[in-house]
Amino acid sequence: ERKALEEAERKAKEEVDRLAREEAARLAKEEADRLAREEADRLARERAEKKAKEDAARLAREEAARLEKEEADRLAAEEAARLAKEEADRLAKENAAKLAREEAERLAREEVEREAANKLAIEKEEADRLASEKAAKDEVDRLAAEIAAAEKAAKDEVEQTSKRKD
Repeated sequence: ERKALEEAERKAKEEVDRLAREEAARLAKEEADRLAREEADRLARERAEKKAKEDAARLAREEAARLEKEEADRLAAEEAARLAKEEADRLAKENAAKLAREEAERLAREEVEREAANKLAIEKEEADRLASEKAAKDEVDRLAAEIAAAEKAAKDEVEQTSKRKD
């Protein structure tokens, strides 16, 4: 009878040990799952931040290039105007006032056309820049929505696991 009691105690202890190991394994798996979800969320946030920074840097480079082009166009227009004035002065000195007037009128028309073309190009660049900024903002918003969805899915998973455990 004592041996049977000892055997029953040994089996009960083994069963308790087995249940304790299973519970420890379950808890460890839940913790690992939680940590994996947190890491996935962190990585998604980091990717979104990196993309936003890259987009901002790209937009800054594009804006700098646009400003450099505007400055180059302005300098070229000033140089063209200076050369046109010199040519008009030379023609006037050669007593060809009529030719000088016609040349000045032609240059003025070209300058007006060039300015109009430059203005259109600048307006197009501004529209393109605004579209790029909106696309970058839309991408950040989309990634934020993905992160929020992932966090909600993780929360729902934790709740489901908790309900199943209960």
